Amino acid sequence: MSEQQSNLAELRDAVSGLRPSRIRWSDSWLLILGSALLPLGIGLILLGWYGSAQTSLDWEQTPYLISGGLLGLGLLGVGTAMFFSYWMTRLVRSTEETARQEREHQLRVEQLLTDIAAGQRAAARPTGRGGDQLVVTPDGTMLHRADCVATRGLEVTKPKSYAGLALCGICRPTPPAQRRASTRS
Repeated sequence: MSEQQSNLAELRDAVSGLRPSRIRWSDSWLLILGSALLPLGIGLILLGWYGSAQTSLDWEQTPYLISGGLLGLGLLGVGTAMFFSYWMTRLVRSTEETARQEREHQLRVEQLLTDIAAGQRAAARPTGRGGDQLVVTPDGTMLHRADCVATRGLEVTKPKSYAGLALCGICRPTPPAQRRASTRS
């Protein structure tokens, strides 16, 4: 066996010990144990009260107070702490999920803004494909270049007349009168 194979076998043995155990502590155990300890604590308090109520002698009431009352209060405290821990764990996970969703949303918005900015830069410089063609939306009042970001995904047509149409501030098309003058010279 080569040295590389022996190192690989040694690594495989070391990694196999890293597998998680079968019993995993999760927040559901906090809920289950809290749900069991709270009624048990209340039951012990009631049993302690019932036992101490059966006698008027202090020395006979003390065992009921200790075994029923104090143990019941302890179980109530532990059960309440487990419910609180469960609630806090759920709150933390919810906050982490919300933060993750907000990060994803922020990245999508950032990507969209980058795409729009890239589209505006591309629209600012003339391109060989459709950059010279002027279009309008069917009910529009602005003149756009064919590759304008503002008309992306919209139905556009060639204008019948340029009269009364404002120039788009995003793609900044060359007005038709200036186009004719530049082609003549």
